[in-house]
Amino acid sequence: MKKQATSFLLILCLTFIGHAQTYSILGGQWLNAKKDTLKLVLQLNLITRLSETFFIPIVNGRFEIKLEIVEPTYLYVTDGVNYINGLIEPGNKTNIFCNADDPKSSLNFTGKGSEKFTFLNSFIQYGMYKKLRELVPLAKETKYPFDRLLHFIDSAGNAFLKQLSTLKNSMSSKSFSLLGADVKANMMGNKYRSIGMIYHESVDETLTKRQAELTAFTKKYLKNVLKFDQKMFYSPTYINEVYNILFMHYDGLILANKLSPGLVKKYDLLENLLPANLKAPVLTLFLEYDIQKLNQSEDLETVITQTYLQSKDSIFKNYIVRKFTDAGAFSKGMDAPGFVLENQKGEPVTLATLRGKVVYLDFWFAACGPCHVLFQTIKPVKDYFRKNNDVVFLCVSIDPKDIWTASLEKFNIDGYHVFTEDKERNHPIIKAYKVGGYPTNCLIDGNGKIFMANPSSNPEELIKQIEDALAIKRY
Repeated sequence: MKKQATSFLLILCLTFIGHAQTYSILGGQWLNAKKDTLKLVLQLNLITRLSETFFIPIVNGRFEIKLEIVEPTYLYVTDGVNYINGLIEPGNKTNIFCNADDPKSSLNFTGKGSEKFTFLNSFIQYGMYKKLRELVPLAKETKYPFDRLLHFIDSAGNAFLKQLSTLKNSMSSKSFSLLGADVKANMMGNKYRSIGMIYHESVDETLTKRQAELTAFTKKYLKNVLKFDQKMFYSPTYINEVYNILFMHYDGLILANKLSPGLVKKYDLLENLLPANLKAPVLTLFLEYDIQKLNQSEDLETVITQTYLQSKDSIFKNYIVRKFTDAGAFSKGMDAPGFVLENQKGEPVTLATLRGKVVYLDFWFAACGPCHVLFQTIKPVKDYFRKNNDVVFLCVSIDPKDIWTASLEKFNIDGYHVFTEDKERNHPIIKAYKVGGYPTNCLIDGNGKIFMANPSSNPEELIKQIEDALAIKRY
């Protein structure tokens, strides 16, 4: 919802039944702004993306907004170029000073509640991930490179936690907990990422291959890397980092061919890794991502039903159901979207020209590692149907023509090859088939209907799915 402020003072009325309401004021000076208004976004729920957006006029370099909030709330203010993050709570009156021509050195916060802004922005500007990457070459020169990175994260993170402890009396206990969780979540996420920075290997590979470079300290961390603290369920930052870690973990399993793709299998794995209080919010982030991709509506419905079993999860369920409804996920038996692509001879290829054949659509590009892993994984399937003219493995490259043709010569990929006519990701087929990641696959029956929007990558399962599609009567 967007609202235009018409004076220095803008009152935002949010009605929460059963809570006392207290005004907070955010104002100050914003010099040399390129626009005459600032955009302020109150992030009411970072998991369900619930927010309120306001535009505040800048008059003679000054601005002010009056907010009515009932609990500590994250926000950011921007002039379109510079972004300032904050955490505001009822009763605060915080002033921002920013010179848009020199925001880094000029940024300053004063007034009641300014400590939260100062701390949050200094922590963000510190950039632990960037500093961690700068340490990698030095860490590689040591006997225990992983220790070097992990100890750095602990040292930097604990220094910020110690600094935060000195500010405890200046804020509410909830604000103090939220900011502490921000730091702890950042430490957790960077520790996980740091393992792959040395040899670009997964945690499991590191534990297997690098025993001589692991101290007891690092081994203990690696063995507990997927254990999460359910007491942190109140922190959206912690929830997002858990999501990021599990996203990388799942992708690693798929890439290593240790897990067969499949929506239900995926969520069974995730649910087993998550403590009770984190399941609904973290799985909501996964569902939000998966709904945007090509997925079978029946599988999504099953996962949504199994995920939200408690009444307290209704806010997440309602959000995901709306997303799912709006996305219009594919379901078995619906018409597959038509398309026009170009083959290696420069001829047009359409879904209509493939009518009567079972089509396995495979979206890929040359630099996509998981795409090449999938090519190798399903090679036995292509061999199995090699003499069956009723099965087409349609490989859709999103690369420009020169890269596409060069990659076909280099990689010797089985299949009928087409490309997106130098439109790359902007070709209509990408939107029509909801391609949100690579590889993306779809199985279409001989009648031009969706048979399976998320076919298996397990060769035996995929053979069975294609045979089932072949068995459908054609008309």
